[in-house]
Amino acid sequence: MANIVNNTTNIMKNVTNGGSTYTANMLDPEVLADMIQAKLDAKLRMTPYAKIDETLVGQPGTTITVPAWEYQGEAEVVGEGDAIPYKKLAYNTKQATIKKIGQGAEITDEALLSGYGDPQGAIANQLSLAIAEKIESDVFDEAVNSTKYVYDGTAGIISYNGIVNAIDLFNEEEDSEKVMFVNPKQMTQLRLDSNFISADKYTGKVVETGEVGRIAGVVVVKSKRVKMGYKTATSSDTGAIKIVASNATSGQINIADVDKALVYDKTTGKRKTDYAANDYIVKLGYINPILKLNQDNETEDELPAITIYKKRDAQLESARDIDHKTTKWTIDQHYVAKATNDSKIVVARFADVAGA
Repeated sequence: MANIVNNTTNIMKNVTNGGSTYTANMLDPEVLADMIQAKLDAKLRMTPYAKIDETLVGQPGTTITVPAWEYQGEAEVVGEGDAIPYKKLAYNTKQATIKKIGQGAEITDEALLSGYGDPQGAIANQLSLAIAEKIESDVFDEAVNSTKYVYDGTAGIISYNGIVNAIDLFNEEEDSEKVMFVNPKQMTQLRLDSNFISADKYTGKVVETGEVGRIAGVVVVKSKRVKMGYKTATSSDTGAIKIVASNATSGQINIADVDKALVYDKTTGKRKTDYAANDYIVKLGYINPILKLNQDNETEDELPAITIYKKRDAQLESARDIDHKTTKWTIDQHYVAKATNDSKIVVARFADVAGA
């Protein structure tokens, strides 16, 4: 995400305390902005595989309508004198509304003047992590909420055979570049699979994208955002787990822990968030999204699996609180992440791994 941090404001002229002088160079906004950009790049795992769309930058409005054109199929044989058949060009639309996210950090003069630690680095770390985590969360949610292609591999743990069956849902004539996101706890099974090729065996974008290897031609990226999923159930279902407010015992789960997971409706297969204490769920397995990165120009439009629409680059600003002798920093980002082509997303589910 190039130029994600800009437009900084330099404050903090001269602050004197006990004979020591603090100058603006000790907390340089430009340096801080560069640090935040570098840290953002290092923390992003899913976002590098989404397309960045900047058509809304500098334009009025905060909502964009995305058309998804459907392929009409191959042409038909037309007899002499017969009319050429017409087919209605069909499409679906999705709307994406820009939102603002932000985070602030505050540091006292005492912390700056003490010379202890790295205050500039601490601010950069806090602000970059806050923005990166939210963007990553939105991209991941868009991926795992897709219901067009769902592979149920919960009869076994993640494996070469399971991944092959999952990517075959794309029904491709020619193999395309794909990326799969896995929980770190699933990596042991992948590394033990003879078909897994570790990234240190070839030249890959290991640092930039978190790529750790390939299997079945699919790029593998580790992410703790990949979690155990559940589906709604009744008390009589095998393996049913009761949701409780707190103090869960055997066969129960605290609702706070469910909130950190992914829950799907057993009937519709769609993401569910309106569960409550005394409801029941059953373990579904790890939810591993697989994204198709390029396209078959003969049958697909230009829409990528997931698009991040940016209204404005992230903006870093600072201000002086003269009452409390602190410096405040804020960062905000105007954007929205949207699944713009469900035909390029497979949601694979694999059973729990030993010790998870």
